[in-house]
Amino acid sequence: MKQNHAFGRKQVRTAFLMALGLSVSIGCGSRQVHAEDLNSSAATEAEAGLSVNETPENTLSAVPQAPASDEAASASENEAEELNTLQPESNEAPDTAPAEVLSETSSDESDAPEDPEITSNDTETPADTSDGSENENAGDMTSEEDNSDTDSGSNADSGEDDPDADAEEPEEEPYLSVMDGTDFTPVYNFFYYKNRYSDLAAAFGDDQTAMLQHFLKYGMKEQRQASEDFDEISYRYAYQDLRRAYGRDYEKYYYHYLKWGINEGRVTTDVTVLQNPVTVQDGTDYSLVYDYDYYTQNNPDVARYYGQDDIGVLSHFVKYGMKEQRQAISSFNEKSYRYTYTDLRLAYGSDYAKYYEHYIKYGNKENRKTTGTTDFTPITKLNGTDYSLVYDFNYYVSSYSDLQKFRDDDAGAIRHFVKYGMKDERQAISSFDEKSYRRAYQDLRIAYEDNYAKYYEHYIKYGYKEKRTATTGVTTLRNPVTKLDGKDYSKDYEYFSYLAENPDAAKKYGENDVAVLRDYVSNLIPKEAKKILDVARSWMGYNEKDGSFKEIIDVYNSYPPARSFLTMKYSYEWCAAFVTACAIKADLTDIIPSSPQCKRMVDLFKKIDGWDENDARVPNPGEIIMYDWQDSGKGDCTGWPDHVGIVESVKDGIITVIEGNHDEAVGRRKIAVNGKFIRGYCIPEYK
Repeated sequence: MKQNHAFGRKQVRTAFLMALGLSVSIGCGSRQVHAEDLNSSAATEAEAGLSVNETPENTLSAVPQAPASDEAASASENEAEELNTLQPESNEAPDTAPAEVLSETSSDESDAPEDPEITSNDTETPADTSDGSENENAGDMTSEEDNSDTDSGSNADSGEDDPDADAEEPEEEPYLSVMDGTDFTPVYNFFYYKNRYSDLAAAFGDDQTAMLQHFLKYGMKEQRQASEDFDEISYRYAYQDLRRAYGRDYEKYYYHYLKWGINEGRVTTDVTVLQNPVTVQDGTDYSLVYDYDYYTQNNPDVARYYGQDDIGVLSHFVKYGMKEQRQAISSFNEKSYRYTYTDLRLAYGSDYAKYYEHYIKYGNKENRKTTGTTDFTPITKLNGTDYSLVYDFNYYVSSYSDLQKFRDDDAGAIRHFVKYGMKDERQAISSFDEKSYRRAYQDLRIAYEDNYAKYYEHYIKYGYKEKRTATTGVTTLRNPVTKLDGKDYSKDYEYFSYLAENPDAAKKYGENDVAVLRDYVSNLIPKEAKKILDVARSWMGYNEKDGSFKEIIDVYNSYPPARSFLTMKYSYEWCAAFVTACAIKADLTDIIPSSPQCKRMVDLFKKIDGWDENDARVPNPGEIIMYDWQDSGKGDCTGWPDHVGIVESVKDGIITVIEGNHDEAVGRRKIAVNGKFIRGYCIPEYK
């Protein structure tokens, strides 16, 4: 068969052409015959009653009705305009698309519908294929040219003269192939198109205008082959640069061939396997971890959706496949790579895409192993600490249902244990139970109380070496704490009895026996001491800046015995007046002498035997502390008292005091027992 982009016979239906009213040309063998050359025979055809615009009234539902010629002309002009900027530089299929082709890629891809995610094997979207309605009998068309060549050869072999040797070779009947200035003959043949697709033949019959319009509006988008010399699928399979430029915008391949491909001698038929599949995306070459054929063969859901769209397949791998740990090449298995290298698991955890990226960028150069490893040795070290004495990966993950997500992520599991598991008192190995360890050792409870992570850390660092063996099986608290801040309460206090009598404390503190004892001691505070502390707390935050402290001064001045000694002005120092005002409001002036001055208050307490000169005293809540800011810190402080406050609590050797005129406001101060600046204590006889 001769490759000739204009097929037809010399017999011309002139009336048909003239009636179209279009700029048309007719395929006539190897030349183009224009309508104006055929005017002389128009009348003859008209007299024969030929109707050139006749179309079937009943068309197939699967075939859209061809649009009016103006609409088709507009579509063709738009497509031609889009192609004006896409001139590849070579007739070979390059590794990367030419600059002119790549410049069009983004706009072309944005026009096409976005590919939906594929993350499971349930995807049923079909791959790109030729239209399923092809006429299987289209291939039975017999070329008269082939028959002619066969006959000619037979005569030559016999040595006889061919009586028809000088006769002109018969040609196909002319057909419409040009529309709006574009000649589609290289990719379109009316008779081929009609005979190949029975649905079109039934819909349009011999209406050449409707048939060409269908091809332009629908056929190219549906990848229909309209010429034996051009197969869009073959053309697309053959050239990576075109696939990178046009993707699934199938009609662009036809236009590219018309504008450039035909002149570049590009292959247009008989390519049944995708050539040179794409491996580069966004500047990264994935060929070390990705092979198109392997990926599609081993991931049927991807193959079903993308078919021979290598751009889409690679995009799926980059966007989803790596995250889903899909193997995309025989030489690289992400799980094997991850299982082999602890450093990578610690670095990336369950961010699976990072393992592919690491191998591309570093692992290949480092000759790291990529296949054959089916299990891993669990991580037990984190941030320089070896947790193997208190942690076992398999025990930990299998013991708690919420940790099943770490079955394949040992780095994530140990991080969870260190950050949350120890604080939650989770047992992570059969040989160590933090609760047993805590219950067994009073010294650890005094040191750590309910800071549970510290018990694990203690055993790792000290307990194992000290041969502390009570690491499992201890179900009851041993040797409950009875001493607090240097005082032994064992004569009047027993841990288990106190919890039984105080269920609120049991619920609040549980097995924290230090906190339970502290609760007991706090309840030993006399009611009158609680009363003055409640008043002091109610004035917390009152200050000179906003004038709220004036309420305290007004309470002081409202009490005649205090006012008779000195009527306070708002400009005076008011720390002692604050203590006096608290006593006035708590109705405790009978046991707390009133005074606006620290030295006079000390003298008044001395008169009722309520002064303790001992700086090292461990005070009780409600006692009044005096300060001397000139104290050198050496020996007993006996200087002039400069400041005063009310003791709120004592914990772990630290005294918390509520003070007036503390930075010109009511606030708290913390100071160590027997600390510098403590002058002594005024001790009211609370009931």
